[in-house]
Amino acid sequence: KRFKTLADELLTQRKIEED
Repeated sequence: KRFKTLADELLTQRKIEED
């Protein structure tokens, strides 16, 4: 998927790690 911003990508990575 394409991310809107780098910050959004970082937040998504964190969510994936937590999940």
